[in-house]
Amino acid sequence: MSRYRPVLHPNLPQGRVKAVAIGESYLTLVGEAFRELDIEIIPVPSCSSVDVRVNGHADLTTHHLGGNSLIVSSDTYDETYIRLANSCGKFGLENWDIIKGAAKFDSKYPSDIPLNALRIGQILFCNVPHTDVRLLQFCEENGIEIIHVNQGYARCSVCIVNEKAVITADPGLADSMEKKGIDVLRIRRGYIDLPGYDHGFIGGASGKISRDKLCFTGSLKDHPDYDSIEKFLYKRDVEPVILTERNCFDIGSIIPLIETIEE
Repeated sequence: MSRYRPVLHPNLPQGRVKAVAIGESYLTLVGEAFRELDIEIIPVPSCSSVDVRVNGHADLTTHHLGGNSLIVSSDTYDETYIRLANSCGKFGLENWDIIKGAAKFDSKYPSDIPLNALRIGQILFCNVPHTDVRLLQFCEENGIEIIHVNQGYARCSVCIVNEKAVITADPGLADSMEKKGIDVLRIRRGYIDLPGYDHGFIGGASGKISRDKLCFTGSLKDHPDYDSIEKFLYKRDVEPVILTERNCFDIGSIIPLIETIEE
């Protein structure tokens, strides 16, 4: 018999994930794959204030704080609240604490990054001056260390393997994470598709679906660091799960929200 609970630590499920949040515009690309994995999709509404090329990216407008708490952009707050309640109600988890973000979004960087901060354990890596004040306040009130980084797209730049291991092509983020004792696999920039841009980010193309499984939107076999990525994962007993036969593509992250508690 299985029970369900919100994922306690953002991005780091311990049980088998039963529901993930992804941008609604990517349902046709990865929806069937998640259904085959028996994972419910909570479709995050697109944000009209953000550049159309990335306005469906969940990691721009939705930041999981841990447990049943999230912070959501004011632009998408109402619709996200409804969708979250409808989806999570299926698991008996209707009561979520959803905070409306204070930042005003628009299409030009850095006005699209207030919630694209990277949370690993009790550390938040973010471009502090441009991060939503309510996210910073939550961290300050809950003993979460805030580390400033220049990369505004901190969340989508990093593939989280476990609480002490990540993959990224961003050297500044890599330096900051290594200083905090996190093991970083540095890969070459590019080789992740994102229409309208030269490339996307590996964090935006991935997400954990259990403690020992990490899914990618597509294949990484054409990535020049493919062998290193595989070795890095398997060394940490993490199995890659490939959702589609396409080349890996950035969808604005896969955000695990509900997991099982096996009894």
